[in-house]
Amino acid sequence: MTNVKCRQCGLINRLADEKCESCGAELSATVPSPDTSTAEYLLPSIDLESSEPEHPEELPFSPVVPPFDGISTALSPTITLFKDNIWLITKIVVVIFAPFEIFKALSLGTKQTDWQVGVGIILLAGFCKALVSPSLIFALITVMRTGVAPSLNETYRWGLSRIGKVAVVALLATILQTLGYICLIVPGVILTLGFEVIYPLAALEDLGPIEILKRSYSLTKGYKGNIFGVRFVFGLLLLVVALPAGFVSTMLIASGVTFWPLQALLGMTTDIFNESTTVLSLVIYLSILKARGPGSFIESNGPPPPPAFE
Repeated sequence: MTNVKCRQCGLINRLADEKCESCGAELSATVPSPDTSTAEYLLPSIDLESSEPEHPEELPFSPVVPPFDGISTALSPTITLFKDNIWLITKIVVVIFAPFEIFKALSLGTKQTDWQVGVGIILLAGFCKALVSPSLIFALITVMRTGVAPSLNETYRWGLSRIGKVAVVALLATILQTLGYICLIVPGVILTLGFEVIYPLAALEDLGPIEILKRSYSLTKGYKGNIFGVRFVFGLLLLVVALPAGFVSTMLIASGVTFWPLQALLGMTTDIFNESTTVLSLVIYLSILKARGPGSFIESNGPPPPPAFE
């Protein structure tokens, strides 16, 4: 372990640092025990013995995420976070999406594909997304707070505890965005930008689906222009990176090639890069909270205690 946790604010600092980068307090040389629960450092505001969380103001922020005041302040940390944790992200995505991509490759490779198979593919894709997004956010937050990646068991437990809420929030957001695009497009764009941080909110805050939509729209107020710019630039970068795999997969299907292992592999590669948008959403969420300061947090019981890890 090469990190030291500040006893005053909970921020994880480098072992060589004498003072905390966040609050300036002197650091103890004590290093967290390797058998200490990940949850203790993920959510330092939670008392694991009483399971009574305090206000989320106590949550420290990683210094890698600066306040949100421009495109680069979200774009650069997102690329760094994704690049530095590519193996962790790959494992989380592949374990869930591999069965789905194999099923899709086998189904689309037959000439008897009908609407029922199409609906099944859409539902499975939604299930995978609803599980992977909170799991990935949990894993990245843990890495940012502790410097240590959680196990897949811990990661999926957290994701499963949030999957229902994430699915409902995503469905409601999609319905509202669709209605907005039907109404002269502009309302849809505004709602899409306003719902930018619904996945981090669903994964990390103890709110209901409607509250999450309202809070996301409230948090992004005044930042929608920056969010649009970041999304536009990041979309271009993602298109350049993911386009080859998607193009090859489409050409294989169009030409009638039924070598499903290759199609499944290309699909999983696309899925991995698509989850970079979840990383971007998390960075924007943390960046906005840091820009707004402690007063941006709602008065609630704070984030719920994590599931009991074995």
